[in-house]
Amino acid sequence: MNSTETLVDRFQEKAEAVSAIVTRVASVQAALDYAVTLCEQKEACQLLVAGCEAPLSAPAETLCDTKQTKVIAAPGLPPDQLATLDALCAARGIQ
Repeated sequence: MNSTETLVDRFQEKAEAVSAIVTRVASVQAALDYAVTLCEQKEACQLLVAGCEAPLSAPAETLCDTKQTKVIAAPGLPPDQLATLDALCAARGIQ
């Protein structure tokens, strides 16, 4: 086993130790597809702004609704991969 495989195995072991789910993929494209698919399948995390559970004014209700947006953050992703991710997200209504 080479050092990269050892490092990947160790990463997976440590991630699984804290109940993370680790999925190995064959390419960056497969990783981007997988990330977008997972995000698409998850419920948006609704943040309850104080009062969102009560009857609200129209502006306040709009604020609560905006908190249900699905977002993928990818800081440091190379520009070509970011463009691919942006296209995948846009096609599924993810920011």
